[in-house]
Amino acid sequence: MRFIVRLTAWLSLVFFTWLITRNSLLYFTEPRAHGFVWEKGALADKPLWLGALVLHVAAGIVCLAASFLQFFRPVLRRLPALHRHLGRIYVASVLLVLAPTGFYLAFFAHGGVPGTIGFLVLGVLTTWTTWRGWREMRAGRMRQHVVWMIRSMAMVTTAITFRLEHIAFQLLGIAPELGFLL
Repeated sequence: MRFIVRLTAWLSLVFFTWLITRNSLLYFTEPRAHGFVWEKGALADKPLWLGALVLHVAAGIVCLAASFLQFFRPVLRRLPALHRHLGRIYVASVLLVLAPTGFYLAFFAHGGVPGTIGFLVLGVLTTWTTWRGWREMRAGRMRQHVVWMIRSMAMVTTAITFRLEHIAFQLLGIAPELGFLL
């Protein structure tokens, strides 16, 4: 039973990462054609905002993709160098790109001040848990490393949860502005 739960979780991560990646491709080819961008109006014409958004999306895809094999025990046992390499990619994408661009973008979030605060808190928690996971590994505390990286991954995968919730809100007829606050 435990195997089935783990396999289902892993396959869900793979599927939803693929789905987010597929749905995000427009950000890289024609960003202004993406619904999220054109609804921002004049803000979409600001190179700093648009650049931060594209980098944020790219870093999110990289860190989700790098995480595929991180919790897969055969990789940990047989290919520890791959685990370390993917871990470095994950940590770098989160700490150097995803979180900094997320902090900037939070100030332009839907939902007004509560939306901004929510995204800032998410950014702080993502940064903190990722940094702690990296520090625990550097200190040789494997068990704590695992605990903090699971927390980091929980923060990062809120991107998946967030999108699923918004689809559900849309199907229920809840306005997007209100959905950001729920």
